[in-house]
Amino acid sequence: MRWRPLWPKAQMPAALKENWKQIKSHMKKDPVDWSFWSEWYEAILSGTPLPWDLTQRIAFEVTAEEWDAGQVKVAERIQEIRDDWMADQLPQAETMFEDPQTGKFEVTAAPFDKSQLINSILAQLEFSLKLAADSNASDFNRMCTASKYLDHTLTHCRDDPNAIEQNLGLARGIIDQNLTDPAYRADDALRALARSLEQHQLQIRADHPDVRKAWEKRIAQKIREVNRDVRLETARAIRAEQSRVQGRLSIETDLDAETVETEQAAELQAIAIRRAAGRSAKMNALQRASQAAKDVDASGVYKGTRIAATGYGLVEIVMKWLGG
Repeated sequence: MRWRPLWPKAQMPAALKENWKQIKSHMKKDPVDWSFWSEWYEAILSGTPLPWDLTQRIAFEVTAEEWDAGQVKVAERIQEIRDDWMADQLPQAETMFEDPQTGKFEVTAAPFDKSQLINSILAQLEFSLKLAADSNASDFNRMCTASKYLDHTLTHCRDDPNAIEQNLGLARGIIDQNLTDPAYRADDALRALARSLEQHQLQIRADHPDVRKAWEKRIAQKIREVNRDVRLETARAIRAEQSRVQGRLSIETDLDAETVETEQAAELQAIAIRRAAGRSAKMNALQRASQAAKDVDASGVYKGTRIAATGYGLVEIVMKWLGG
């Protein structure tokens, strides 16, 4: 969706501008985290709103009970959704794990075969599409636009991984929009298709070098549009992640920060940023899941504080780039 600034032809009225300045000041002083709402409104003011699919996720996934529980709970839930969204946008073709002795993260390489990846995804797509299309319990059928995208992909795009990734995303978006309509009949087979499309799309982005390269080009273009101060801020956020990584991951985190803060080509900086931000979001999600499985103790509280001071900053910076 395309937006214009809230006041496209004139400055924000002086009284409102002063009121907003005071509100922001109060929110920053409040011990409760209001940063998302400040960021969201500033983005609306400038005409560069946060990514549309992220704000949709927040609207749909924060439950009524969570909204009613107050801003502390809402802020925590929104941060969870942001981390998941960022990990989806910038996945890494690797296995990440937490060292139980140190509590820090490491990665190992994931095996990869381009042809096997595509063939496996298309075979699973064919199966899940047939189940959903042959069901009489939902409004989904072969004449639906989403089904046509998938049929086209299976028939004409088997040798084009970028087209496969894009078509899966388009089909999933249409199905997800239909699933939010109370009047639309849906069943388990259709919901399973929607989730499998999401997983396949993310897997191609993470594992297929051609598709991954296309994503890095998008980030590189964003890098060309920002000034050096923003890049240095990003590099500092990457370096802050050193407090929770070790081994190979520590070395690569330092190198990624160095690439971003020096005068390297935008394409090289894009690779570093995509990798660091994707890892950051994944660490946030893994560490949060680990904490949820433990009793709330002093170490758990410390780790939670550390996440707020490191990974979240990097995730938020790159999220603005992707959605701007």
